Amino acid sequence: MMPALKKEPLIVTRYSFPFPAGFCPGTPYGRCPEVSSGSYPKTSRGLHSEVSRSLRLALIADLHEGDPRAALRLLKRERPDVILVAGDLLERHEEGASEWTNERMDEWMSRGNRNCHPAIRTARNAAIRLLNGLSREKDSHARNAYAFLKNARALAPVYYSVGNHEWYFTDEDRALFMRIGITLLDNADTVWESPAGPILIGGLSTRYDLDWLDRFSRRPGYKLLLCHHPEYYFRYIQGTVRDAFDLIFSGHAHGGQWRIGGRGVFAPGQGFFSKYVYGDFPTAKGRLIVSSGASNTVTIPRLGNPCELVMIELHETA
Repeated sequence: MMPALKKEPLIVTRYSFPFPAGFCPGTPYGRCPEVSSGSYPKTSRGLHSEVSRSLRLALIADLHEGDPRAALRLLKRERPDVILVAGDLLERHEEGASEWTNERMDEWMSRGNRNCHPAIRTARNAAIRLLNGLSREKDSHARNAYAFLKNARALAPVYYSVGNHEWYFTDEDRALFMRIGITLLDNADTVWESPAGPILIGGLSTRYDLDWLDRFSRRPGYKLLLCHHPEYYFRYIQGTVRDAFDLIFSGHAHGGQWRIGGRGVFAPGQGFFSKYVYGDFPTAKGRLIVSSGASNTVTIPRLGNPCELVMIELHETA
């Protein structure tokens, strides 16, 4: 039985934290040690949603194999009912490791963007690859991402959608997902048996499947969509019969890297000074919630744009 639908307040709280340098010490894929507790700046705002019982949802995006300890410390303190990973947890974009290349992925992500001239797209993608060349050194064994998943799964169910840095998953990745109970949503959906009753959760991947999205959007019930790219909402969902989700969760834009006047300076897929790099925005039925991400992937610092964990509270009737 699906949760009864009643208008109730929804609170979005964003916990900011500085990007922590370094990797988790200890053996590869091991559990992170306890670290000192700290206070985290937070901002909250009330929205509206529909649910019959209080639920606490955690959103994290764009960890990029970075140090997970600050995020895990917050998750342990906040005790969410579910943890939603909106893509780019792992770094799986090595050319030659799969059939996918930068050019093929660039072409896929640019589909449906009528405002992007091919010459501009080529120059933009070259600039993005240059920035990627400035990236901090990644952990070749993905031990940070694995440590995050192990520790997160010990706290709550984890649902994980696919981002543009996850061109593929290794056999080792998939074995870990199965062993510890991570639900990977690659153009797929499932039912979360929440404390409030069954809730539908789907994941729209970078290499999207719109036929699957059509089917999922028509399913009755309270629906959550993980979609790494916020721009996909405006390209493929807004103004169509697919705009039937109660909450949509995204990342990808990293808050625009530098935030000036509430807008990010640049976001892939959106360009310069776009507003959809951070925050929450109305949709036909609910809200699009965009995380500014949990790491910094280039040597260029984030300015006015801290890393964050987003907590979403769906409140029951008093």
